[in-house]
Amino acid sequence: MLFFAQLLFLFIFLFATTNGTTETAKAQSAPPEKKKLKILVYSVVPAHSHMQFMGAIADSLADAGHEVHFIKTISDELRWSTEAESNETKLSSKVYRVVLKSRGAPVATSDVLYPFDGDNAWPMLNAWDNRFEFTETFAEIAFRRELLDELAKERYDVAIYELFDLCGAAIFERIGVRTKLATLTMPMQQISAAHFGIPTFASFVPNWAHPPLNAPTMDFWERLINFLNTFYDWYKLNDRVTDLQAPLVREAFGADFPPLKQLAKNISLLFLNSNKFLEFARPISNKIVYIGGITDEWKKTTELDEKFRSILDNSRSGTVLFSFGTVANTRTLGKSLRRTLLGTFSQFPDYEFIWKLDGESAANESELIKATPNVHTFEWVSQNAILRHAKLRAFVTHCGQNSLAEAAKIGVPIVAIPLFADQLYNAVLAKHRGMAVHVDIRQLIADKTGKVLRTALSRVLHDASFRANAKLIRKKIALSPFSAKEQLVRWVEFAAEFPNLNELNLPTDADLGWAAYYSIDAILFTIVAAFLAILALFSILRMAFHRILAMTNPRNKMQKRKEREKNE
Repeated sequence: MLFFAQLLFLFIFLFATTNGTTETAKAQSAPPEKKKLKILVYSVVPAHSHMQFMGAIADSLADAGHEVHFIKTISDELRWSTEAESNETKLSSKVYRVVLKSRGAPVATSDVLYPFDGDNAWPMLNAWDNRFEFTETFAEIAFRRELLDELAKERYDVAIYELFDLCGAAIFERIGVRTKLATLTMPMQQISAAHFGIPTFASFVPNWAHPPLNAPTMDFWERLINFLNTFYDWYKLNDRVTDLQAPLVREAFGADFPPLKQLAKNISLLFLNSNKFLEFARPISNKIVYIGGITDEWKKTTELDEKFRSILDNSRSGTVLFSFGTVANTRTLGKSLRRTLLGTFSQFPDYEFIWKLDGESAANESELIKATPNVHTFEWVSQNAILRHAKLRAFVTHCGQNSLAEAAKIGVPIVAIPLFADQLYNAVLAKHRGMAVHVDIRQLIADKTGKVLRTALSRVLHDASFRANAKLIRKKIALSPFSAKEQLVRWVEFAAEFPNLNELNLPTDADLGWAAYYSIDAILFTIVAAFLAILALFSILRMAFHRILAMTNPRNKMQKRKEREKNE
């Protein structure tokens, strides 16, 4: 009896010990409980695609369990537009709408207002010299003291804004945010890269505002133009935003406020609206995180409206979607260009064309549209859903960042007709990746026969390599180890834990000095040392040559023989 009692006691003891050890091991191996962060997302640029991207960032962080507040700026000149009334974030718990009064140049520049004017298309070398004037308007929020005091009371853990200017970083410093993060809706610009010490080599990195058509494998003249544009950006524009906004920031926050350049260096991370498989290879920083396609992740895969579905389903050879996006006003297309486009589409009778066109232009061309049965115009199109349809064969697009990301993620070949800003860079990029044919808007405007667009459409529709390349990019994006949302959430949470990530900073020419940064001193020393070494070697060889020559000279031999005979 005593034996059984001892056995029972031993069993209970072992069970309790094992269970306790297991629970302890589980507790030790379990990840620490995730802290709920309070995050401010500041949408600086009052344009739909920019606000849409920032809204996707806000919703991704809110969906991960964090409290997110959203600031949406609206330019005074655009306050009555649809962008001003739209709601880009669905999950943010608080949204601030701030109307900015114009201080500098207008936000909507001529190439945006009149994109189909041949004089404004593809502006020349100094275009961005005027464009940055409107960043003074963005600094106007620094004078909203009541708003800033209210934001300071929120005690945000993290704040994120688009690095289109530097005032956002100053505002975050003013309201006491420790972890400052930035985004770029557009591709990496040289001006933004400079804040992180990222070099831009004109030999193979295309200038984003004026990209050579054959980048990165440019010929001599393309490299020369690219070098001049890049040099101009470095010499004239790199400090332009700082020069414009620094006086305003000092006026708003005081003369002892930290310099804007220092605040830019203290930005922990920069989130790029780009995918590394759909981007030019270039020098980069460990502070850069790619989250291209995050906007598309928040677009619900909606069922196609019957009006679109019937067109796609009943098309004989397939359907082409034609859209210039939300910013370009198709009312400015012009009668001649509209008719050229309709005439071109009519030459592809086996394909249906869904054309996003404003109602006024469609009404003006109603008779011609009726006479072109394969063309269907709509003021609004369900772009994402149409691109996903199996019978969609090509996408004629302005190549905005979000449109390119959608086409790449779905695997649709492109006819790229860029109009302004980053669209020029995106179109060259899509061409480089083999998923697009590039069409210069100036040539399209000048061509009254439609040959330019007809040739481009024929290539994309009949050359299988374009679709194959688009599908390959789609597969790489789909099989990437982490989604854009996962990258964003994990890195934001990491940066909140470690606000100071300046060990990731690359040194700049201002830090090291121009000569040291470009190794000019080392190169000159090497050249001089090599020259002296060659000179010394030449002198030694010259002396040796003369000695050998002297030893082998017959006259010298005869003279030495006579001297020996004389001595004997």
